[in-house]
Amino acid sequence: MKKILLVVILLLSTISANAQISITAAYKPSIFKSEGEIIIQNGVSLNVLYKAAISDHIPLSIQSGLGFHYMFNKIMRNDLHFSNIYIPVNIAYKFDIKPSFSIYPYAGIYGRYVIQYEKTKRKVQQPPVTTDLLKQYPDKFNRTLIGSQLGLMLDIHKHFRIDISYGFDFYKFNKGTYSSALQSLSIGLGYTF
Repeated sequence: MKKILLVVILLLSTISANAQISITAAYKPSIFKSEGEIIIQNGVSLNVLYKAAISDHIPLSIQSGLGFHYMFNKIMRNDLHFSNIYIPVNIAYKFDIKPSFSIYPYAGIYGRYVIQYEKTKRKVQQPPVTTDLLKQYPDKFNRTLIGSQLGLMLDIHKHFRIDISYGFDFYKFNKGTYSSALQSLSIGLGYTF
């Protein structure tokens, strides 16, 4: 993860000064299989992205930044809480539709670090019991993950942004036999400075 961050910083420091910073809040539900059980989690994310043109002659840009993703769900009487931080690195191509409207399809990779995975059991007439699954089963989970994403940004009046993306991890968070990698869809609104 540190190597990815260093590469991103070096790339961004060499690109043009014609850069933009944006903040995006998104609804980001996710799905994965854990021990044979399909888990669909609601989620929200907050991202700070830095986008810079690679060339003055080609409408190609690189974007990177830092994001926080929090997922939550209730299964029977259990509450699941899952949060991670991630660093995306994307290449985007700009299509100007009108002077006040642009479309940016993009693709890239991300590195993600899981900081919380907790399960709270609720029983009738008893206090809830919360278990930190990452600490209780440290060998069962991959905390550092890498994945890929495809997306589409719509820039409106140069300051407002709609961001729709689909991402998937390259390998499983839960190392169990009947588990799968996490997949997520994100629909966000943002502001560009």
